[in-house]
Amino acid sequence: MNNIKKVCFICFLFPFFNLFAVADEFELKNVKDEYIGTYIPVDLELRLYQSKKFYESLRASRKYGTTQPHDVLYLQKNICYSDAGFHDGYAIQNKDFINYKFITGNGGIFCIDNQGYLYRKISNNEYGYSDYVEYVMKILLSNFLKSSEIQIDGSNLQINDKEYKVNLDGIFLDTSNAAIWLFSDMHYVLEKNGIDGELYTSKKYEHKEGRTKDVLIAKFPELFKINADEIPDYSEIPKNQLRLFRNLIYARNGYTFKSKDLQEYFSSCSWYKKDPNFNESAMRKDEKDFIALMQKYEAK
Repeated sequence: MNNIKKVCFICFLFPFFNLFAVADEFELKNVKDEYIGTYIPVDLELRLYQSKKFYESLRASRKYGTTQPHDVLYLQKNICYSDAGFHDGYAIQNKDFINYKFITGNGGIFCIDNQGYLYRKISNNEYGYSDYVEYVMKILLSNFLKSSEIQIDGSNLQINDKEYKVNLDGIFLDTSNAAIWLFSDMHYVLEKNGIDGELYTSKKYEHKEGRTKDVLIAKFPELFKINADEIPDYSEIPKNQLRLFRNLIYARNGYTFKSKDLQEYFSSCSWYKKDPNFNESAMRKDEKDFIALMQKYEAK
């Protein structure tokens, strides 16, 4: 992501007569209307189901491989933004975006970026921050979706009839058990304690950025219970796409493909580099888990 530039920063530095020349670096062309929308990294999505803690999942997703995926993609008709920490709007240069690939089918729309990371389109909204928050909350709080105690409304949570604003900002990543940070009349943290949820007021650390729990407000038994069958729905995705997603992990690790169609597809990806020393045993557990998940659906 070294080629991502902060648009407002660039516009501030350059004289007025250069604005249009600078904008050309980020202006996208021929983006299909069906691709416009908000995208979540698939790796982050899977981690959310497994851990029920947003910040832990985001931190792990950012360390995924030698490069890192975008936290979120907001694809508009002529520009694609990538929020760093969900509050800074960065634009992706067109020379990088031309290497993005899109995959459509019954299971929805997916995107592969110029580093080989996979994203799922979750909303048609071209700046769907609220849609993103709601999507994340429905994963984290799936056990309470039908509860009268907790209600999800876009980027807001209603907990026992009180409204809280959800914050996905990565500034709080140093906190160990925070599932999500909330704001209302003051700062709050919804914490994961085993499978139970606990809502606390929070206070600032004295010597570093962040928040820590203070006063317990409410307890929610089994709020974060992880069900064995609770995984993203890939059942509608055609098997040829599942095969592609599975082999995407091998491609990112430099595997030399024997199948002609996979050779041709990944050779057309700018990020794909064959590694003569490829060793499957050296791949990480989360990569192997993703491959196993795709194989599970391919076998159905």
